[in-house]
Amino acid sequence: QEHWSEAKQKWVWGIPKGFEIYLWHVRQLLLASQEDWIVFTEGIKCAENMEKLGFVATTNLMGARAWNPDFYNEDLKGRRVAFFCDRDDPGEQGRKKIATLLHGVTAETRLILLDRDLTKSTDVTDLVEKHGWTAKDFQDSIDKTLAFVPKETGSRIIVKRLSDVDPVPVHWLWFPRFALGKVSLLVGNPGVGKSFMSLDMAARISTGALWPDNDNLPDDANRAQKGSCLLLTAEDGLADTVRPRLDNMNADCSRVFAIQG
Repeated sequence: QEHWSEAKQKWVWGIPKGFEIYLWHVRQLLLASQEDWIVFTEGIKCAENMEKLGFVATTNLMGARAWNPDFYNEDLKGRRVAFFCDRDDPGEQGRKKIATLLHGVTAETRLILLDRDLTKSTDVTDLVEKHGWTAKDFQDSIDKTLAFVPKETGSRIIVKRLSDVDPVPVHWLWFPRFALGKVSLLVGNPGVGKSFMSLDMAARISTGALWPDNDNLPDDANRAQKGSCLLLTAEDGLADTVRPRLDNMNADCSRVFAIQG
């Protein structure tokens, strides 16, 4: 980014002192749903192409070296951010640096590195114009990429000011016994039915059935949220114990999975 210097009477590289710059199309970013992925590209043309495909897209001037964490981080706070890096070392390292600065700020950050078979310096625009990528191709790349975790976080403590935490209600799988997104344990002596109860819960979840208590809750609030279950069992056989029990419990076994290896 260049600007005119009155003192030097010529165009010079960099941002003028005291000049504030915003993330590209920051207004659309701030108005987007918290569930939307914010696609971060290298350069405005790439961001425009992502917008044409229906994504919420942004970029910043001058890359990682001009990143202002006090300014930009606030705009991306609590957001899901997906970085599409140019297929070159400067692009990948620059976006990795920004992703590191955003760690603990965003709800989740993903760093999408382009296939090594692609020509060096390939970017989002090339993927669209030369390789025919669609919105689905980009979304698939986001979905299959794991959350970015900087290597440095293994040797330092990450803290968060509680005044920056927005209170939210607890969402229940089975009110008031099992909360969604929490670790819950079934504890008891051998033979009291822990495994049986676990399968009963899986059966109810697989069909969205009612829980066995709390009949006085309004509007089916005691109904299981329909979904799929993953079982890890080292005691019971799948064919002679687990499947027959689930069948007797009227489970939808197409929604129940068991880890085998």
